[in-house]
Amino acid sequence: MTNFLYEGNSIYSILERSPPREILSHLLTTRHAPNDDPFFAINLGILPQLVKLWKQLFPSIRPFYAVKCNPDTLMLSVLARLGVGFDCASKGEIRTVLGVLSSSNLSSTDSIIYANPCKQLSHIQYAKSRGVNLATFDNTCELYKHSKYHPDSCLVLRIQVDDSSALCKLSNKFGCPLSSIPELLQLASQLGLRVVGVSFHVGSGCMDAEVFRTAIRDARKVFDSGLNYGYRFTLLDIGGGFPSCPGLDPSPSLTFLQSISNVINTSIATHFSDWAGIQVIAEPGRFFAGSSHILSVSVTSSRECTPDDNNNNTNIMYYVNEGVYGAFNCIMFDHQQPQPQLMDSKTAVSPVLRSSLWGPSCDGLDQILKEIQLPVLSVGDWLFFEQMGAYTRASRSDFNGFSAPINYYYVTTDQLTELYSLLATSHPYVPFLIKEPDRKEADLKCYPIKPAEIGLLVSAVI
Repeated sequence: MTNFLYEGNSIYSILERSPPREILSHLLTTRHAPNDDPFFAINLGILPQLVKLWKQLFPSIRPFYAVKCNPDTLMLSVLARLGVGFDCASKGEIRTVLGVLSSSNLSSTDSIIYANPCKQLSHIQYAKSRGVNLATFDNTCELYKHSKYHPDSCLVLRIQVDDSSALCKLSNKFGCPLSSIPELLQLASQLGLRVVGVSFHVGSGCMDAEVFRTAIRDARKVFDSGLNYGYRFTLLDIGGGFPSCPGLDPSPSLTFLQSISNVINTSIATHFSDWAGIQVIAEPGRFFAGSSHILSVSVTSSRECTPDDNNNNTNIMYYVNEGVYGAFNCIMFDHQQPQPQLMDSKTAVSPVLRSSLWGPSCDGLDQILKEIQLPVLSVGDWLFFEQMGAYTRASRSDFNGFSAPINYYYVTTDQLTELYSLLATSHPYVPFLIKEPDRKEADLKCYPIKPAEIGLLVSAVI
């Protein structure tokens, strides 16, 4: 594994293809930040692989990445260059995506859906001013707002569907019941608004592929109903709910994705094969973001428990420098159960104790794991958590003054060729470091990659 450093606001490393533990250990030895601060290792190179997988599973469905899942601009840039659209829910998310698309010289007219059925007035006005026309709705109030503030909108009616199997349910807040659809379509027609399609969401973290079948069937009913009010819909948005996938290798999540793919593709063929001119989109978030991030935290303190402790169900309490107010908010908000791995494999031979894992804040709620078997750890030892890219960074806070983990972006050698042309054009302000055999480490400079110079690269930006 080779490494070169560039002194400045960024760190640039060159990594060979390696297992996560080796990549993280390498970053620990090269980074400029204090050696005990938490950090994310972010694999940009996995994104082209996941887009390729999406196209294999859903060949006729264009993904619109759910920005709320993880709004990292480098990730957005790569996804944009791969032809992925964006599901935005606010003025802030729209502004971020427009900036990414502009820097990539890409059009925004067909790349954004404003997929929030209940919007702030000034946000609707902002969307209008920036030419963002495609937007969802599920109530009469929204129709009146669009009629007044953005009458040229292309509206998509969000319907209520079964999301009882999802980790994060959404139908308790969004979605029009089928019984209320005639009222909405009649009002939209009276207001002279354009309704172009139907959307639904089976819930984030969907656990039952069959709910897509019922939802697509119900969507076709709404397509037929629209004809009664002068609407011939052309867009079907099947929402999110797609699990994170670690890559193209066999895994339980890939098997589940394949079952979802089978249900969706067969259902669309069954219910929409006779509907000419339909475009189908989806709103995956964790599918793209989840596996791209590895979070590393260090042990800052420990306490042995006694029978008199309130926490006497464990032998030892470990404190680390990221908690539920930080990236581990996914435990509270996203119902996740992150599991740690040891950075130093040698530690694994130590005796295993019944332990608990705690975040750094002064709140007793800041518990990551109530009980886990861990070897004896010392202050400064490292733990890492895979699959930490979805709904972690986006919703963390700096509560108690604990800052966000540093971000290190990397690409492995097998990913580099596919990613090179995307990053070189979509993020021109990120310099790249090329390995040249005749240069000494101290002489290396950062400069743009040329196609003939593609070498071993990882770009890590603070």
